[in-house]
Amino acid sequence: MEKKDLHPDLMKVSKNVSAFQLVGFIFLAAILLSSCSSSSRVRSVVYEDLYRIDKEFSHDAFVRQSSPDSAYVQFRLRTGHLLHKRKDKESPFNIDVEFAVITQSDKNIVSDTMNFSFNRTYNEVSDELVYGRFTIPFKDTTAYEVRIFLMDNFSMKETRFIEFYERDGYDARFNRILVNGVPTRYCACELGDELIFFPYGWGEGSLKYRSYTVEQGLAPPPFSINSTPSPTFKLLDEYDVDYNGGVSIPCPQADMIEFEQESLNALLQIPVFQINYPYITQHLDMIEALKYITTSNEYKAMIQSDDLRNAVEEFWIDCAGSKERARVLIGQYYSRVEEANKFFTETKEGWKTDRGLINIVYGPPSRVMRYPDREIWYYGTDNSDNTLKITFFKNNGYTMDRSLDYRQSWYLTVDSWRNGRTINP
Repeated sequence: MEKKDLHPDLMKVSKNVSAFQLVGFIFLAAILLSSCSSSSRVRSVVYEDLYRIDKEFSHDAFVRQSSPDSAYVQFRLRTGHLLHKRKDKESPFNIDVEFAVITQSDKNIVSDTMNFSFNRTYNEVSDELVYGRFTIPFKDTTAYEVRIFLMDNFSMKETRFIEFYERDGYDARFNRILVNGVPTRYCACELGDELIFFPYGWGEGSLKYRSYTVEQGLAPPPFSINSTPSPTFKLLDEYDVDYNGGVSIPCPQADMIEFEQESLNALLQIPVFQINYPYITQHLDMIEALKYITTSNEYKAMIQSDDLRNAVEEFWIDCAGSKERARVLIGQYYSRVEEANKFFTETKEGWKTDRGLINIVYGPPSRVMRYPDREIWYYGTDNSDNTLKITFFKNNGYTMDRSLDYRQSWYLTVDSWRNGRTINP
């Protein structure tokens, strides 16, 4: 029997290259193939537009309620992304922006509107992060959605934000993490790396530092009667660190680190990931991410194999029936895994979360409705009896509202993967 090995370039995984990048041109072909398979295919949401996670170092704004009848908008501006103007060569540069805020009730009724202007003068063109806040009124305490429009008055370029107000409290969105001096979204490091944290708004003083190992289970299927298991923490280290705008520590051999600022009653937990996260760069990672579509025996055999690369190859060729189709499936599957890591990371890798599970197996939804306490994902066209609706409730992450009603669509979709096809549920 002919040995079913893939082309060497297919499964070559290095420290600096993701599984998705290895099959980039193949994944493009997969997109074309799947889009041609059905002329009525529903367009999927674009996660970049929905979650805005790639804008850590650009403009941003969020809302916090500070009293029963008022709230504030906390904003960040990247001055390098604003047009600078001056009257003549001898005059300083100016930036000038204006915020328009619309508060909307749960019945889509506008409750209030207001404007806020911000300008600053520089001797030369600047590129820095500027933080500020302004108060907004809440006449209707049932209002839940705030639309924020940021206008650069010189370039007339508009940036829009849609936010849900929450009670006043610490928000980690403007925190910054540097790994070996390089800003990054994730705390992904290896031994010998230096981590520097800048918790926004903490002032100066002493912080309590802790590190943990964390046992976290995978998300169970959407029809399971069991919810995602709670993580189990084991304390590794604890000591006080001085904080003066930033905290520097070596990369720990831990799954989670924690900083506590007692005077602010603020607690910051930061998951620690392997280098190159959110990308899949090791064959072991590729096998672990297959747990959603493999049997227990298949998974055990692969994870215990002496040749992890060959184990992955054999699995996908058996599913696809050919080397060419296996390449397409690998591109599709692991791009979804990396997408889940990028958009749905919580205290664990994004692919292990409830939203990550659904994204990997079902793909991006056709529509998402977001509320302060939940997200609802829709698969299919509006007003169709066949539309699949999945709700995730927000509570220290997002937890799926599981139901036996999902059993049929789940097995149908998993079987499709195992038979070399991907379908919309």
